[in-house]
Amino acid sequence: MPRFTIQVPVLLMLIFAGYMLGNVGTPLLSQEPSRDAPTIAEPDGKPADKSKPVQVYILLGQSNMLGFGRVSPADKSGTLEYMIKKKGKYPYLVDEDGQWTERKDVRYTHVMDKRGAGLTDFDVFSDMKNQWLTVKGNFGPELGFGHIMGQIHDEPVLVLKACIGNRSLGWDLLPPGSERYEFDGKIHAGYQDNPSSWVEGEPKKEVNWYAGRQYDADTNHAKNVLKNLDKYYPGLNRAKDPVQDKKAQAAIEGLKTEIAAKEDFARRARFTKEGFLKFQNELNGMRQKLSGIEAQSRGYQIAGFVFWQGHKDQNPAHASRYEQNLVHLIKTLREDFDAPDAKFVLATIAFGGELTGQALEICNAQLGVDGDSGRYPEFKGNVNAIDARPFWREKEISPSGQGYHYNHNAETYMEVGEALGWAMADLWERPTKSSK
Repeated sequence: MPRFTIQVPVLLMLIFAGYMLGNVGTPLLSQEPSRDAPTIAEPDGKPADKSKPVQVYILLGQSNMLGFGRVSPADKSGTLEYMIKKKGKYPYLVDEDGQWTERKDVRYTHVMDKRGAGLTDFDVFSDMKNQWLTVKGNFGPELGFGHIMGQIHDEPVLVLKACIGNRSLGWDLLPPGSERYEFDGKIHAGYQDNPSSWVEGEPKKEVNWYAGRQYDADTNHAKNVLKNLDKYYPGLNRAKDPVQDKKAQAAIEGLKTEIAAKEDFARRARFTKEGFLKFQNELNGMRQKLSGIEAQSRGYQIAGFVFWQGHKDQNPAHASRYEQNLVHLIKTLREDFDAPDAKFVLATIAFGGELTGQALEICNAQLGVDGDSGRYPEFKGNVNAIDARPFWREKEISPSGQGYHYNHNAETYMEVGEALGWAMADLWERPTKSSK
């Protein structure tokens, strides 16, 4: 079970309050983070109980999820060392001797396409990072996010990042089941189509790619990590008692049969409102029990997904479809990983702080899938979106002027990571959370 000593951040409440009032076109907060934000403690260096199922968080997106936050030099405004030494921020990242802390209860793994791998050879990929969570080279939101997950969970945590840069949701990351659509006189690709668009009746100019190829690659890379969990989370106590394992498998099959029977009954039955709620609670309880037994049996549980993306979708066709694609992505990931109760958090794009045109359209779509927005009742209590625009930092106080990588500003990546972490923690606190 997650352990909680925090309250929902004032930061998030202000963002969502502003969103509900319709002020999504401009940043709602000052450039200074909330003074009332929860405290992140310095890690104690102790490992988690490795006999418990690993809580897996899968991070997806494009280059800013990949991570371009600069660590050094200490005298350069906007680097991580500068923010710690000159501004006194993120004290949990350094110990009393001034060395980078290392979480022994959070494993950080980053897998990515390998140069030269075949178009569909998804078992071939590069292990970019496989380490206990610490500061080592450029970083993304995983650093702040991972520290918060280590703080709220008693179980081991695996922050599993599977992504590569320069990828769009409307083409590269298009999830399975996405259908073709017409826009501005062209047919635009559905899942596995090639090319990305064409004029009906004219020859297609195919490319060495297909719609959704990066979705397939990233999810398969992540699944490969989970199949080889001992390599990526060393020291797990995964020895199985054959008798107990047989009992667990029997219990799993029994629960699946019982759940299927109840679902079939529900399709034919007529309920009163009270009767339906009671039935639904019973069914949810059975599903949660099944999830817990399965997690214990396989050694891990997909606890949640984290998404930060949007830059490459800034074209009229993809922007117009972004919200629909994002909703479909959330549902497809849960189905693909057999994790219907997995939480989902995402951060908006925030280039320049103030957005216009297609960037604003994408940002509004990202905020729109938040469960508290009211647009998607099924996402209530299990999807959170954070507005990243307040975390934009100008190039004058940053290590570079590369705006599409947030000027390499470490503070931006830390604040986004922390906000995503507290957004995930908020979902675990909701009354609708799955018990484990």
